[in-house]
Amino acid sequence: MTVQNHIFISYKSEQLQFATVVRDKLHEWGYETWLDVDRLRPGAYWANDIDRALKTCGACLGILTSQALKSRNVTNEWDMAIMKEKLFIPLMFERTEPHYKYLDIQYIDFSTVGDKARAFNQLKTRLDTYEAEVGDKLSEDPYRDYLLQLYDRINRFLSAKLITSLRDDENRPEPVPLTVERVEGAVDMMFEKRQVIDPLFAIGGIDQPLKKFEDFAEAFKYYEERVLLLGQPGAGKTITLLQYARDAVVKRKQNVLAPLPILGIIPTWDADKQPSISKWLSTSFGAPANSEEVVNNGQALLLLDGLDELGSERLNNPEKPEEGTYDPRLRFLQQIPDNNFILLTCRVQDYDDIGSEARLRGAIELKPLSEKQINAYLKGQPKLIALIESDFRLREWLDTPLLLSFFAFAYENMPDREKEQLLELPNQKTLRDKLIEHYVSERYRHESNKPNVSFELSLEELYENLGIKAAIEVQSRGGYLSLNTKLSRIYEHRLPQAINMALRLNFGVIANESDFEFIHLLVRDYFAEIFVETVVAGRTKFLEYILKDLPLEVGAADLVRQSIQFWGSNIKREHLIDYVLGLVDLKDIALDTSGKLQAETRDSKLILHIEDEMDWLEIMRDEIQLRYDKVSYIGVESGAAGLVLASMLKPDLIISDINHPGLDGMTTIDYLRSSSEMQNIPILMLTAWCTTENMRKAFMDFQVVDFLDKGRIELEAFLKLIEPYLETTT
Repeated sequence: MTVQNHIFISYKSEQLQFATVVRDKLHEWGYETWLDVDRLRPGAYWANDIDRALKTCGACLGILTSQALKSRNVTNEWDMAIMKEKLFIPLMFERTEPHYKYLDIQYIDFSTVGDKARAFNQLKTRLDTYEAEVGDKLSEDPYRDYLLQLYDRINRFLSAKLITSLRDDENRPEPVPLTVERVEGAVDMMFEKRQVIDPLFAIGGIDQPLKKFEDFAEAFKYYEERVLLLGQPGAGKTITLLQYARDAVVKRKQNVLAPLPILGIIPTWDADKQPSISKWLSTSFGAPANSEEVVNNGQALLLLDGLDELGSERLNNPEKPEEGTYDPRLRFLQQIPDNNFILLTCRVQDYDDIGSEARLRGAIELKPLSEKQINAYLKGQPKLIALIESDFRLREWLDTPLLLSFFAFAYENMPDREKEQLLELPNQKTLRDKLIEHYVSERYRHESNKPNVSFELSLEELYENLGIKAAIEVQSRGGYLSLNTKLSRIYEHRLPQAINMALRLNFGVIANESDFEFIHLLVRDYFAEIFVETVVAGRTKFLEYILKDLPLEVGAADLVRQSIQFWGSNIKREHLIDYVLGLVDLKDIALDTSGKLQAETRDSKLILHIEDEMDWLEIMRDEIQLRYDKVSYIGVESGAAGLVLASMLKPDLIISDINHPGLDGMTTIDYLRSSSEMQNIPILMLTAWCTTENMRKAFMDFQVVDFLDKGRIELEAFLKLIEPYLETTT
């Protein structure tokens, strides 16, 4: 049986002449062919056309040369054919060592001039008898479907992560081929593979040159496939891991005995519960069946990305800071199994901060881009190459693939004056932020100008929504704001719109089943910093913006507005988001929105109780309502909510615990006492944190009227104590 559908011919541009010879020979044999110079339509999105042609082809012929093997675009076509279970036949045009993932595939040798006729006869025979060959090749791997899903998942992720031109044409640059260098002493010396000492150098007292690697794959193999991959932010760690993961999937697709690739996104590991790596991976998104058994048996290639994203030290017990801290990154390192192939990525500085070494065979670091690499990436932009070569600072700053791709994108579309301004920026971070800003605005402009496209959010609103999401993520790994995921409730109805827009604009990807992830941590940090700057520079405007999104009744909204006017310019930066959480908490507080609880209109006394234990709040509420006719009681669970209500309602008595979420009791009282309008409100501390220091601070600094141990005082005695402050009768 012969191939029924067209035959796809894949090659590096330097071999176009031979590709046309192959095409013509296939036509002689009666086969239909797909060759890019014949089929690609002017103005079309070529990547989609190529993808469609590969998926529908009957066979793929890959013209094998050393240059083709170095081209990610070419080898991606070959991998697609293999994964889609097409007949793939390498045609060796020049003598070269095939990539390890193609070693199991029989090639046809076209490298010897005199044997061309014999080689074409072999090709015709292979095509005419392909059914038997494919049938033999597809012995069922129990993980066949998983491998296909993982391959597609990696491809979708990579296509979103890579920054490309706005032009959909053939000038898209090849991914930068990154280089690596070994890092001695970075992994546990008991496990590290040391370079064999040459006695000739030792006797001569000469330092032996360190082994150098041509690429990552060579280094990974040298270290027996248990490697720590280090790099600076934007150096390409995740891209390198995913590209190797994709190669490993292709290898396993052809050889059922090859290790099973399993992808692990380290930030999803629960550092508090500390599950084993096998248990964690078995419950991860997209995990293969029986993955725990596969890992425990040492039959996997574990691709573990983002050790640095676990963040730095955390409290052992958030409720009891005195119990100390732990480093989640160290806990993860301690869980790494000794019986699997492993690729682990981490930022250089984060790994140094851990103070412990991974039990791996070696460490390598991604090197800064060389002049040759930069020029190869920018070969279609000679003016940009000349600019970088003429400016030493610019050359030094553009040393990572991320910044280089952002710069190439920005320069392509910038007005001349803005291009000149890039050279006047003072440092690398300022340049990076400017490039990301331009990328965001250009992508928004480009997409919004397309026919029948209408975005629901303005660019400013998109910044605000992605900013709060980014800031929450930064805080989750020890960032610069006191944040809580609860804050996302403010934006909950807008966030899906913002995420959908961000996906379309290529600002992020869906990493797991539904989790949005920015295309890079530097992009996330950019949005977070812009958000923080907005909060600090225009906090009252920001608070008013939030107020629009709070589902409050009209009367309650008026009270919140009063609180914003009262506190808006006085809240410290580190407490501002906690204050916002107090506004969010008002959604759950039943306020008398007619204003009867305000000091100037109410005819009863008001107690405001700040306590994070609901049992206490419920007991106090019931007892107050039972005993007093003219005493109103409001209980809140956070200091921030208490601060908001105190400024709005001017209570007659405030009861506060010390240890509650967000603003703690001492900080809340400090704010209250800083206001002339609330300096004389009686404040009573009711807490289990009865230390001498807390009592001294409460009485001396904040003039509380009493400080009580809630674990010892009886309810009846407590009610007797507060009665004088209410000046009412039962």
